[in-house]
Amino acid sequence: MIRVRGLRKEYSGGSPALDGIDLDIGRGEFVALIGWFEPAELARAEATLARVGLVGLATRRIDTLSGGQQQRVAIARALVQGPAVILADEPMASLDPALAHTVMELLRRINHEDGITVITSLHVLELAQAYGQRIIGLHQGRVVHDGPPALLDRAATARIFGPGVTGDAT
Repeated sequence: MIRVRGLRKEYSGGSPALDGIDLDIGRGEFVALIGWFEPAELARAEATLARVGLVGLATRRIDTLSGGQQQRVAIARALVQGPAVILADEPMASLDPALAHTVMELLRRINHEDGITVITSLHVLELAQAYGQRIIGLHQGRVVHDGPPALLDRAATARIFGPGVTGDAT
């Protein structure tokens, strides 16, 4: 028997999702907690969807949305939690160049407007230079460059990507 005592979760707006719940759960049991969202939480979610350009899509299944819409849903889900940091792992993966810029611009706007730290994992040098205030270049899991985009020269690019790969760095 697994005993869970005093389980608590609070939404970022302050309303409780779990308020001191005690549970006894059998080994191997699959437990589903169900409940409802308070009207204020639903309004916050709707406003966040509007902010990321997804007005009217709250009832759509995620698998019916385009890749760009799915990325924006992921960003909205993070925002609704009231984070101090958003870690975006390849936020433009599988997106065409225009949509990649739309998603990166959205993350930049969130960073500027909300003061939320945004850390993105990118493999496209041009996007890193265009959107990053600071670029941390990695090679084989180690930091080989750390600085503003203006300091990302050919030598730094070669340390990141290997000799002969220079991208568009100056």
